[in-house]
Amino acid sequence: MAEVLVEYPTQVDPALEAYAEKLVEEAWIVVEAEEWKPLFVMIDKYRPEYIAVNAVWDDMCIRLCQFHVIQAILRWDDDHGKLLKARLQLSRVQKYKLLWSFRELQHAHDEESWMEEKNLFLERLRIIVPKESFNPIKEYFEQNWFTKFWRDLWTDIGLPEGHNRDEISTNNFTERAFKMFDEIFLENRANKLIYRLVLILANEWFEYFRAWHPNGAKRPDRDYHQTVVRGHEIWNSGVGVIFKGLDKKGRRVWRVVA
Repeated sequence: MAEVLVEYPTQVDPALEAYAEKLVEEAWIVVEAEEWKPLFVMIDKYRPEYIAVNAVWDDMCIRLCQFHVIQAILRWDDDHGKLLKARLQLSRVQKYKLLWSFRELQHAHDEESWMEEKNLFLERLRIIVPKESFNPIKEYFEQNWFTKFWRDLWTDIGLPEGHNRDEISTNNFTERAFKMFDEIFLENRANKLIYRLVLILANEWFEYFRAWHPNGAKRPDRDYHQTVVRGHEIWNSGVGVIFKGLDKKGRRVWRVVA
């Protein structure tokens, strides 16, 4: 397919005409490299997925989906099937602070910064959680997140050169596509015939998206996205962001004066 696009760039499907230039550009990359290799692959925290990806690309950059990372921590998911006592109940505020501290830890980008950020994380953890919960929670992170196998997949250490987590965050949109494929095209039935899956993908799945066009509201323009980005920059800086307390429903209220 890549060779065809390079040789006949005008034969891009009309449904993909808006992306024609980019498609041809990517096709050239594939032809010149004599292989197709994604920049990265994103998975849930599931060891068989990691092994499967490495079976195809042994030097692939693999990242953990941020949504599932946070979800796993909130549920105290354990790689070894262990259950923490009473799931170590933390208050909403404690959970928020714990996750914020973990996000800061993710900024570690090499071995030196990892040790600094890890020590800082543990110092914060000691302050955030009850005294009797510190050791079990510390052990949980040591055994499930700080291991050599997983660490680089959720910290900046394992990012492709020149990239950050702003554009490499979750795989939720892909999972939604898989769910749609299962519910609509497979009708939730068990299917183990490879040739049937290939036929469905080639003749139904691709054709569906080739012919389908969104008819909803116009997508936000560049100015809207730039405004949102600026809002996140202000919020993350903490400058001019003042905590005002709780409202009548117990929700935190902030005032942004920047």
